[in-house]
Amino acid sequence: MDNSLNIYKSKVEKLRDNLIAKMVSNNHETIREALKSLYEYLDSIPTENDQKSINQALHCYKTFSNNIDNKIRIVTDKLYRQIKKRFAEHVRIETKNPKQISFEEWSDKNKLSEIQFNNVLKNLSTLQITSGCSNCCRRCNEWSLPFPRKHFTYEAIKIFLNNLSKVNNRNFSLYSASDPLDWESFDKDISDINDLLNNMGFSSEFGILTKVPGGKSEVFKRLLKKNADIGISITSKNRSKIETLSKEIGMDLFHQHDLDELTIEAGLDEDFTTIKPSITDSYGIEVTTDGIFQILPTFTSALSPTGQARISVTTNTSLFIIQKTGRAALPVQYFKPLTLESVDGEKITLSYLLEPQIENILLDQSNENVDSPGMMNLKEYFKTFEFSAVKKRNELLPTVIEDFKIRYMDGSEEFNRYKKSYLKTCDIEKVRDLRVNAFIFFLIEIKKYLSENHDSKSIVAHLRRSDIERNEKISENLTKKNLIEVIKECDIQIFDLFQILLLKLVQEPKAPEIESFLRTRDVIYSPFEDQFIITAISINQ
Repeated sequence: MDNSLNIYKSKVEKLRDNLIAKMVSNNHETIREALKSLYEYLDSIPTENDQKSINQALHCYKTFSNNIDNKIRIVTDKLYRQIKKRFAEHVRIETKNPKQISFEEWSDKNKLSEIQFNNVLKNLSTLQITSGCSNCCRRCNEWSLPFPRKHFTYEAIKIFLNNLSKVNNRNFSLYSASDPLDWESFDKDISDINDLLNNMGFSSEFGILTKVPGGKSEVFKRLLKKNADIGISITSKNRSKIETLSKEIGMDLFHQHDLDELTIEAGLDEDFTTIKPSITDSYGIEVTTDGIFQILPTFTSALSPTGQARISVTTNTSLFIIQKTGRAALPVQYFKPLTLESVDGEKITLSYLLEPQIENILLDQSNENVDSPGMMNLKEYFKTFEFSAVKKRNELLPTVIEDFKIRYMDGSEEFNRYKKSYLKTCDIEKVRDLRVNAFIFFLIEIKKYLSENHDSKSIVAHLRRSDIERNEKISENLTKKNLIEVIKECDIQIFDLFQILLLKLVQEPKAPEIESFLRTRDVIYSPFEDQFIITAISINQ
């Protein structure tokens, strides 16, 4: 199995989590060490994602520093200022002469084999052509770095687009991670990319949204002349410039956004205490000027401030997350083991959850305000185990079987598989067991994660502190009972029951009552049945 999938967070992301955990837990005695580790990492210029992580850590320190004892804060504030100063020096170096990244340089750095590169292309969901942004909007979920730093060259983008065309991938985003007009490559600008896409037959679902950065008015006018799909974001910072530009052109410009909240600096709406709307609609591969990343959607929180988890693709990567974007991503059940693609094109379903998936379950309050419409959340999934759902499935049984006959050959392997799986969910006694199996699978994965990720555990406890406090007495009474019987007999609000046990583990990962319950049977996920089932070993026991 691909061990690279288990290397989730970079060293800097772990340092960030360590500082956030100390801040939110009021573990102020050791904050000095966490800040010192961040400072030492700045000996050289970090990558784009690592710089974002450092910004997040510093913003967290600033947010909670008033809680620190004055004697400790004299030392920690000094370290904070030293980090900011060294960071600023790196920014000056990077932004003075933004670097042009050729395809050859990018390829030499990543050293992928041809077959790995083809898998990257097939599952590419985002081609990020710049790093650093002239805008750095306050509400930017990407925590954009101030000022352009790196650009893929025009030729590099052309090579990527040619290769994407060869593997028939036309469902990706050409993303600037900046104002689109920031991108430039020697004598080329974004209007040349617009021409290139049109000449290659790539159709765009989304247009260009810009604030028209300083010095980019002529580029903007060229795009207008080419009838590019373009809109403008307006704030108090660029309003007069846009009004002047509108008069020069002699036409009213389309305003897509007109919000003063869209002012610098990026990420400052993060409070590190809430779970925000997310589980975004994109799975797949992201290519940037720094490297290649497997992308998993997450809730936006102190654990994943950008609302995405990025797992580096290396020369050791042998499994690739299958590209699913937009509506195609909604049927992906983020709480079940993923089916990935091997370098040989074989579909392989994992036997475990990836860490970002476990984090999603830990933070999933199943609030309709944070879930994408049309996507099944964990609460809706657990509703399928309620007895009222079993009754409804029985009523629909004749219609469902007829539908299976239409979609699959009657008596075929596929027909028999779907029929067997559906019939199991129509039997109340079997559903009772399936419910227990799901609880055991999820809780074992959560227990392991919490035992191995102490900083993340502290952050989760902070993010869900009110839920933990509310459920504390309920969990004490519940865990004294036979959990198998409780789970089997529960007729409503199964998700709430699961939450009680989940939050108990957050408080106490080795809670003896839950450990005893988790040892009652061995459970695996069966992609064949799309259900959590007892292993043959458990049955024999």
